[in-house]
Amino acid sequence: MKVEILEENYMKIEILKDYIELTPENDYETANLEGLWRLLVDCVRFNKKLVPMGEYVPAKKNVARFAIEGLTGKEEQFAAVYA
Repeated sequence: MKVEILEENYMKIEILKDYIELTPENDYETANLEGLWRLLVDCVRFNKKLVPMGEYVPAKKNVARFAIEGLTGKEEQFAAVYA
């Protein structure tokens, strides 16, 4: 099964068998994806996981939320990346 969601000037999301691919379409998305990657991937200790929160119903609210497992939610813990 391969589902591809494409929209002009937005990040490309491909859902493949057991993983997804995110392809940024501009510098802003590239910087944000790099920040997410740095936040999730820890080469020394354990990698963090994205855990779905609530529901995703586009007709109701077109936002999908994920918690980052292992973070307390304090803003200073999030990586900042500048392009």
